[in-house]
Amino acid sequence: MSSVAVITETHFKQKHTDSVVGVDGFTLFRRDRTGRRGGGVAVYVNSSVQSSIWSPTSIGSRAFELLWVRVGDSLFVAALYHPPRPTYDTADLLSYTENCVAELSHDVPLAEIVLDGDLNQLSDDDVIERTADSRRLSASRPAVSTCSFACACLTSSCTVPCVSYRRSRKKRPQSCCGDVR
Repeated sequence: MSSVAVITETHFKQKHTDSVVGVDGFTLFRRDRTGRRGGGVAVYVNSSVQSSIWSPTSIGSRAFELLWVRVGDSLFVAALYHPPRPTYDTADLLSYTENCVAELSHDVPLAEIVLDGDLNQLSDDDVIERTADSRRLSASRPAVSTCSFACACLTSSCTVPCVSYRRSRKKRPQSCCGDVR
C-alpha cells in the first residue's frame, strides 16, 4: 500500500469537512482554493507514518495552490496545482518554490524533496532549473514532457519512487512519469 497520495483539482471548499473527504487509514492535509471555483490540492498520508504540515518562513501568495507536508523525518512532499489561467505571476510562484527548497535544503541537509502535481503549461524543466541545487540533483529529468502532471525528486539522494497518474478517455490511470532518482 502506498504511504502518500497527492491529489490536485480537489474542488474542496470549507463546506467539505475532512470527515466527508477523508480516507480511512490516511491523514488528510489540504489547501483549498479560495475566491474562485475549482482548484485545490490535498495530500493523504498513511496514518501509520508520522506526518505534518511544513510551513516555510517566507510567506507566499495565498493564490499559490502549493502545500508542503513533512512525512517521517526527512521526506518533504509538495503538492502543487498551477492552473491554466493563474491569478498570479508564474515567476513569483517559481521564486517562492525556489525559496522553499533552499530553506529545506539548509534546515534539513539530508531532506528528500518531492514536488508533485498538475503544472499545466508550466515546464517541469523551469521548475527543476529554479529549485534544484546542482550538487544534489541527479542528471536525470522527469519524463513528463507530454503530460500536464509532474513529479520531480529534487535531490539525488531521493529514494521515493515518483509516479503520477491522469485519466485516459477510458477512465483508467496511466503513468505520466516514473522514478526520477
